[in-house]
Amino acid sequence: MCVQELKTLLVTKRDGREVEFQKEKIERAIFKAETELNGEINAEREAELNRIVDEVLQEISRRFSETIQIYEIQSIIEHFLIEDGESELAQAYISYRVDRDLRRKINWIFNGHCLD
Repeated sequence: MCVQELKTLLVTKRDGREVEFQKEKIERAIFKAETELNGEINAEREAELNRIVDEVLQEISRRFSETIQIYEIQSIIEHFLIEDGESELAQAYISYRVDRDLRRKINWIFNGHCLD
């Protein structure tokens, strides 16, 4: 599967639902973690982050053709961030992800439904 074909990939969420793969969610999570860590993102840093996103997408397309678990996507992102010497960004990404998980659980408890 090539990167362009990722749109046919299904992601299995924590609650068992399957949804279409959206590369924008990976981009958004990495960029939000960077913004949380360092504030505004300049053009050079944006290019570096886009390179990491591309590496993540290539790895996903190489390893998965039909379905992928959400935790597998997260592990791949963490791996590439650490591999690229982005340990602080990896930590910020993990914190962002944990925060999202907590918000999702709180929403589930109080509202009976899940956020994406």
